[in-house]
Amino acid sequence: MKTLTKKNVILILARGGNQKLARLNLRLIKNKPLLYYILKSSLQVESSDVYVTSDSEEILALTKNYGGKTIPRPKSLTKDSTKIENIIKHSINFLHQQNFHYENCLVVSPVFPLLSKKSMELLIKKINIDKKTIWGFSNHKYNDIISVNKKNQLELIRNKNSFGLIKKIVAFKINSFLKHNSFHKPFYGLELPENEVITIKDYHDLNTISTILDRKRIAVIVNGTEKLGLGHVYRMLAVLNEFRNDEILILMDNNKKLGNYKFKEQYYNIKFYKNKNQLFSLLHSFNPDIIINDILKTSKNYILYLKQQNYFVVNFDDMGSGSNYADLVINPLHFSKNKNPKKFYGSDFSCIRDEFRMWKTDKIKKNVKNILITFGGTDPHNLTISVLTSIRKSNIHDILFTVVLGIGYKDSKRIVELISKMKNENFKINLLQNSNIMAKHISEADFVITSNGITVLEIASLNTPMICIPANKREEEHPFSKQSGGAIIISRNNISNDELLIKTINNLLKYETRIKLIKNLKKYELLDGINKIEKVINQEYNKFKLKLVNEI
Repeated sequence: MKTLTKKNVILILARGGNQKLARLNLRLIKNKPLLYYILKSSLQVESSDVYVTSDSEEILALTKNYGGKTIPRPKSLTKDSTKIENIIKHSINFLHQQNFHYENCLVVSPVFPLLSKKSMELLIKKINIDKKTIWGFSNHKYNDIISVNKKNQLELIRNKNSFGLIKKIVAFKINSFLKHNSFHKPFYGLELPENEVITIKDYHDLNTISTILDRKRIAVIVNGTEKLGLGHVYRMLAVLNEFRNDEILILMDNNKKLGNYKFKEQYYNIKFYKNKNQLFSLLHSFNPDIIINDILKTSKNYILYLKQQNYFVVNFDDMGSGSNYADLVINPLHFSKNKNPKKFYGSDFSCIRDEFRMWKTDKIKKNVKNILITFGGTDPHNLTISVLTSIRKSNIHDILFTVVLGIGYKDSKRIVELISKMKNENFKINLLQNSNIMAKHISEADFVITSNGITVLEIASLNTPMICIPANKREEEHPFSKQSGGAIIISRNNISNDELLIKTINNLLKYETRIKLIKNLKKYELLDGINKIEKVINQEYNKFKLKLVNEI
């Protein structure tokens, strides 16, 4: 019979018994036996044959069912005291008897169900003439066994406490192993991601692994600019808070990354791209389950490309041609009479940040004490100055105007000069910039003068009446402020009409006017929107995933 020499073999050690957990390797996690997860990853490793060595007929049968090969192991090699070297020798001899010869071997175990294909390929790749044995380890748990040699290579120093956990993740040259009847020294190591070396030691670990396996990989593509504002950034912060157990990657256009530090503040992984090719490369490397686009209008070709990669695509605030090809579209600021099972419109899907759940509006006062002026993170049309200029022509000296500027506001010097002049004229003004407690300022205000973007829904969630001035044509199309009856709208064409703004402010100074607007706002359950968004994304994604499995 002809001898077959191949490159790599992966050995999975999976005995039938375990002193701590009966039938450990066959324990179900998410309706799959523990063995399934390491076997599935191993079978994806390129240029490698995969064998499971076991004394259990059930394990060997399942291995074949899942596409792996088997090596029957004698009971004498299934004790807790059995050396891993003896199991390897038996497996290599078995393969030689079948006329299969391999250059490299990787040994793994089902007790590391999260060990990835990428890590296994790296372990094998690291083997060479100089490094004949590569152990997998976690620096977080085994930093006492590592020293760095002169060549700056990770060389492992073995002591009596070493290799308890990592002994079942090792790659080596087979000829060297057979020559020395053991692993060849010196030992080298590959540091593995901490989550990949989580092992099963007791029943609680089964639940932990199940939770981790439920994690989705979510790529969020979001833009923030002076013109666009920061509403999209804040909205994604609200949405992602409901997916904190998942693995999340934030991707921002290098020219549209205003507000990126907001993600960094909350320890999100964030990367920047210069063009579509770089974006697609980053997506390919991350290999997400879900892609969330919050970049305004998307194109048909862009979404179709994402769908060709079998990504589940969710778009926010998207009225572009690409919205017709996404799996899910959520437009909280828009309204449509056309019924589409993939598109969800209106304030029922508001993305209200957590901070707005912590504050309650003060009791409605007969007399107005505080008016808040805020036009988002950038205010590119300088509506703040326009409003203050109009107020300066009024006689409202007994009310505090709280002015909040965002992180992208560029005309601070001019604002400071204007406010200084107004203070000298006995106006009461408090200027704040880049405040992190907007909910507090809104809750303390008797009413707010603002634009007509995403902030409107957050203000409304606190039942605070508003004067809304759309900052651009896009904001003029947002219907909530008008439909809700909780705001008085001034067209952006009338922003220079001082008399109209002052008249509108005087109207809201009336207790009866504010009571009417507040009653209208109380009809809306805006804080529940984020829960509905999470529910619909998970429901539609699960349908999508099931469809993919059935197609395969």
